[in-house]
Amino acid sequence: MNPVDVTATTTELDEESVLRRVRANALARGYRAAARRALVFARQYRAEEKAPGGDRERACIEQARAWRSAAHAVHITQARIAADRPGLARARRTEATTKKIAKSG
Repeated sequence: MNPVDVTATTTELDEESVLRRVRANALARGYRAAARRALVFARQYRAEEKAPGGDRERACIEQARAWRSAAHAVHITQARIAADRPGLARARRTEATTKKIAKSG
């Protein structure tokens, strides 16, 4: 179903978009966790080799960068999808609420 399909009921649309967002957040969370683990390995390799900048350490750091970039891409994609959908309309004051505010103030 298209996320902007006006023929769908709002409940179906909301449930589907919420589930999509939950999956995207879980995916991004997994990428960030993998990046943290890669950096832990990089620190261990640095300690083992007793010199910064070894091949294994650099490989782990590059992989961590790739996973962080993937997590960022997931969030950017979700932000673009959210921007394409209509947001909440701004509430307008009606004559009745204006009179009520004037009486109470």
